Amino acid sequence: MKAWQHDWKVRVALLLALSALLSGCASSALADSGGANAARKHDKQGSATACPSQNFTTFLQRYADASDDSVRLHFTDDPLEYEVPTHTVEDETPSSPPTHVSARSGRSRLALFPYRYFKNAQAFDRIDPQGDQKNRQGSAPYPVAITTEPAGGRKVDFGMEYETDTYLFKRKLDCWYLARVINLRD
Repeated sequence: MKAWQHDWKVRVALLLALSALLSGCASSALADSGGANAARKHDKQGSATACPSQNFTTFLQRYADASDDSVRLHFTDDPLEYEVPTHTVEDETPSSPPTHVSARSGRSRLALFPYRYFKNAQAFDRIDPQGDQKNRQGSAPYPVAITTEPAGGRKVDFGMEYETDTYLFKRKLDCWYLARVINLRD
């Protein structure tokens, strides 16, 4: 065999060996990154926000905490159901239902709950969702009525008589989630 043929075969063998070695390293790196991704995903699931309280009154206070939006962000359905009188969204006909339900997604759904709990005053108050969400609007506590709904849910009414906003919290995954906002004042 000639020397150049031998060199060529050695070079091919070296290239194949190098290629196999690099391929093994790449697949190992991919496997490691896949494992790291799986670990990160597991950590996120494992560190999911725990229910702030199994007592609903305490849960609602933490849900509406003026200094911390994290509970409200986590425990509000996305999409959130928003119920209003039908005449506010379309021309009514004799066959129109009395109310209309739409779905709100993303951060805009959070503006539908304009009440905050102020720990220092131990009171709920309505805030301006477009303005300062850290300051109370009034000096008296806002009226709140809580009733128990089927399957462990809660109905929360803020206000009195015809000036009432209603919020339905459904029980799921061992906690309450705001599932529907009802604004029949319009």
